[in-house]
Amino acid sequence: MRVTSADGSSGAYQIGLGYTDQPNPYLPTEIPQVVGVPTPTPPLAAPGEFIGRFSEDETTGGLLTTESPQHVYTFQGTTGDVVTIELYRLGGTLDPVLTLYSPTGNRVAMDDNSLGESNARLLNIRLPQDGLYSIQVDGKGFFGDYTISFATGQQELDLDAQPTLTPTQVEPLVLPTFGPVVNDSRLLDHAPIVGNIARAGDFMRFSFEAQIGEPISVRAEPYQQSQIFPQVEVFDPDGNLFISARGSSDASRVARASGVSAAVSGVYVIIITGENSSTGPFTLSYGRGVTVENVYQGFAIADEPASGTINEIGMRHLWELSLDPGDSISVAV
Repeated sequence: MRVTSADGSSGAYQIGLGYTDQPNPYLPTEIPQVVGVPTPTPPLAAPGEFIGRFSEDETTGGLLTTESPQHVYTFQGTTGDVVTIELYRLGGTLDPVLTLYSPTGNRVAMDDNSLGESNARLLNIRLPQDGLYSIQVDGKGFFGDYTISFATGQQELDLDAQPTLTPTQVEPLVLPTFGPVVNDSRLLDHAPIVGNIARAGDFMRFSFEAQIGEPISVRAEPYQQSQIFPQVEVFDPDGNLFISARGSSDASRVARASGVSAAVSGVYVIIITGENSSTGPFTLSYGRGVTVENVYQGFAIADEPASGTINEIGMRHLWELSLDPGDSISVAV
């Protein structure tokens, strides 16, 4: 192709090229396909399965199971913000526990039963720093449905009018009594039971649930005038021997183990037999922590010292006290 100027002048020019029998086709610019990227689970300060994030005041629900025994919710907080969180049991056997963790993983607040009927509430908690906070929902090793509510800002308490106080007869705390059980019963925390090895070579089997790292204690001893030397073996959820204790190693024929950390989470099995073919009734206690049985001590009176004596390993003392809303107390041992 040769291009010349008709009048011999110089300058810029443009060339347009086309076919009279084949016009240039119009090719639109392709729009790139948008590929969805899943939102990653945020780093959590609390142990458990991440469920969701609170961005405003709301109420939601969930279900704790053996596969998912702890749930975690998050929210973005600012220093000085005030939040209130409430946890209610809807069904099942879970005992609701709420724990709030700071962005650095420190525990800010925890509650078990302040809302009544084993429900939990963290009321008007002031946040110590900026960042992502974690809320852990736990059922104390038990499971079921729950609802959780999250609210920001100072919450006012509806206080009932207080009548003039008059002396009343207060009923003492009633602790569970020893009771006979059948084979394969589920043990409750700090609730002793009575079993019986009727024939030489017989055994009884019980179970309980524990979370990994949780300290576990067990205690078996002859009941009343029984001649049994109890032997205790505890197996973890994988079938491995977790605890072994013998009554013959103690002058009182007590087989005990205290504060052994659970290696895995799940259902543990206790097998009770009689050493050297011994038989008879026995008591069995299990507890989370280093104790297995509660001993009621009575009422604690304000500003009056009280004393007690723990005579046996694995026992803990319970004291009652009367409180009014807003009371501030201190306890020293």
